[in-house]
Amino acid sequence: MVKTKQLKTILDDLYAGRSQAHLANDPLSFCRRYHAPEDREIAGIIASSFAYGNVKIILRTLESIFSRMGPSPRRFVEQFETERGLDLFAGFKHRFNDARDLCALLLAARTMIEEEGGHAKTITDPHAWQNLDNGKLYVANIRDGLIAADRAGKAVYEANAAKYLDQIAEEEATVKQALASLPKNRRKLITSHDAFGYFGAAHGLEIIAPEGVSTESEASAQDVAKIIRQIKAEHVPAVFMENITDHRLLDQIARETGAKIGGELYTDALSPADGPAPSYLDMFRHNVGALTAAMSS
Repeated sequence: MVKTKQLKTILDDLYAGRSQAHLANDPLSFCRRYHAPEDREIAGIIASSFAYGNVKIILRTLESIFSRMGPSPRRFVEQFETERGLDLFAGFKHRFNDARDLCALLLAARTMIEEEGGHAKTITDPHAWQNLDNGKLYVANIRDGLIAADRAGKAVYEANAAKYLDQIAEEEATVKQALASLPKNRRKLITSHDAFGYFGAAHGLEIIAPEGVSTESEASAQDVAKIIRQIKAEHVPAVFMENITDHRLLDQIARETGAKIGGELYTDALSPADGPAPSYLDMFRHNVGALTAAMSS
């Protein structure tokens, strides 16, 4: 496994060897037009959103967007208003996206800035699908989008959506019943995942991040000592730390704290078809089973 410092050296070398000439025909070149990190962040979001199709068309599209945004993309987004945006970008077209899609993207960016209070270090949890209520919204939106694109298939899309919504409702009842049985003093866990905010809020679980420990690299013995102190201080009954692969360290956590070490959880991706979580609902079944097994014992 490549260590963090080694990876930094590798990436720094790659960065140093990549000249501006390499970026001439790359959407990333638009980020380089700006010096402020907050402007580059917005430029990167916009550039990546339209970086599909013929490269010449992509560059022409991005030039059209940024030329109308003024010297600061961040300031433009902070002051963005949909009605004014629709007028400003009237006639905009990039393959199957039009001015409405572009304005929706800009409005979403403005909303994120407002929600984070303007502080770039604040991270908003994007894992809304970890709440099955939101899963229902996704299904309804997909159904409506398909019907809008193919009116002839309306009956089929509605029938398929209704069937799947029933399956979600059934799974939701099962999840609630399983988690409701957990006693109040065992409804918390430490996990290296940052993806369970919506899940915890939906089911009354306290999801705790490991303090002072990177979740991006393998945990060290010092990290494990911090986790042990945190478990004891907060009386955490279960721990899911997938960045600790040394079983001796996991055994040490269990031995010194009495906390149960949980198994693998699925959050951003599903398992292979022959794995325990090959579908959205299978993911919930697996995760809830792993969580209740660790938190109830």
